[in-house]
Amino acid sequence: MNFRTEVQIKKSPEKINHCQKILLLGSCFAQNMQVKFAEGGFEAMHPFGAIYNPYSVANSFKLIAEKQTPKPESLFFQKDKWNSYAFHSSYSSADKNDALKNMNEAICLANDILNSENPIIIVTLGTSWVYELNETGEIVANCHHSAASSFTRRAMDVEEIIQVLKPICQTPARIIFTVSPVRHLKDGAHENQLSKSRLLLAVDKLTAEYPNCEYFPSYEIVLDELRDYRFFAEDMAHPTALAVDYIWERFSDTYFSDKTIDGIKEYEKISKTEKHRPSNPESKEYLSLLEKIKNNKENWNKKYKN
Repeated sequence: MNFRTEVQIKKSPEKINHCQKILLLGSCFAQNMQVKFAEGGFEAMHPFGAIYNPYSVANSFKLIAEKQTPKPESLFFQKDKWNSYAFHSSYSSADKNDALKNMNEAICLANDILNSENPIIIVTLGTSWVYELNETGEIVANCHHSAASSFTRRAMDVEEIIQVLKPICQTPARIIFTVSPVRHLKDGAHENQLSKSRLLLAVDKLTAEYPNCEYFPSYEIVLDELRDYRFFAEDMAHPTALAVDYIWERFSDTYFSDKTIDGIKEYEKISKTEKHRPSNPESKEYLSLLEKIKNNKENWNKKYKN
């Protein structure tokens, strides 16, 4: 007997390998995937931090593609830190120069990935609701705990979402869209469903129009296949680590060859060893371990990246 409905996913004939670089844009679920890629030996980056709405995702892509680094006057000081409405608060700093440096480095590194050979761009959309700064009309990626009265909240419609995302689709890179399974319950249960529906409809039209774009059903896997609160964190909104692991397993089965999966498993062992924190960093044992890790990485690169 089968007590669950499995989401059917066709295996991609065009596999992703370790020679390709991965650029992830979007919500905190994109961050979860970036960690999985990095632990598996991929060069993967999630610049800007968590970004949820399509407009801000498209704007972040534009900044990367045009290598537009933020100007000092674009930052604002609030809650003892310098912030940017284009970046997640993880880039904020009490030192303005530090904040600018981190933001500039992120854009430059992301631009390098975008201009690499056969890059992969994974776009994870979280919500179709946006917040416009009343003072300027700017749609912000992060409110940085500013007063709610400073913003006007509105929903993007399907056509608007399509238009803002088209510049991403028009690049020669391979684009994999996904809708975040994170539930935005603060919007309300019904409003969250409407929001996700608009995203799904927009992505469906884009993948039909652009042959370099495709869709991976992470949203459906969590909401339809797993369909159990044990796969959600205590906030009942974010997927648990177990759910993320399962989605990664389904993603791997869809996009990776057997050789790439072998490479991921080997590199995960190296990553696990590398996370070891010694009681004495100067000990011979730990220095020997570092040398072993270095050699293992060199051998792994020869095997899977050449």
